[in-house]
Amino acid sequence: MLVGVTGLGLIDYQSTPLGERMPGIEIHAQVLENVFDGALLMRPRWATWVEGLALLIMGLVVVGSVPRLSPGRSTVLLLLLLIALGAAGFGAYRIAGLLLDASVPGAAIAFLFAAMLVETLAEANAQRKLLEERLQRERESAARLAGELDAARRIQIGSLRGPSPHSLQNVASRFPPPWSPRAK
Repeated sequence: MLVGVTGLGLIDYQSTPLGERMPGIEIHAQVLENVFDGALLMRPRWATWVEGLALLIMGLVVVGSVPRLSPGRSTVLLLLLLIALGAAGFGAYRIAGLLLDASVPGAAIAFLFAAMLVETLAEANAQRKLLEERLQRERESAARLAGELDAARRIQIGSLRGPSPHSLQNVASRFPPPWSPRAK
């Protein structure tokens, strides 16, 4: 038997995780009921190690997969990992009454994912710029080579035809002989 006060003007009202306010005596009664029923939450000492191991394994999956996958697929992978982590925590609670925290490893995995995605996208952007610069250099080199080949072709075609009489006359008019009246 528990004895307590439940008056509205008293300060013994507490907020519950569901957001409602309950008298403190009712909260004590529910705790005692859970003790008698054996329905207590337990956080074993090894829970921190299990959470750390989950973080390590999922972190290795993220580090190994994000650079190889597209951003969309790696986001789907992150969501699947977070769902698996949450389901494992809920399953441990539902089946064995164990309290395993999935939020800290989940937040760490999400942060690691964001960092890896930013790094991967930055690296892809840098590679894209290098490829653009290389393509530009190759285009300039190809244009220079095409110009040189065109000039060489024109020279060869011109040497095969030989000088025309009109071109010889133009050259002769530019350089008059020293005895002509224009040379003086």
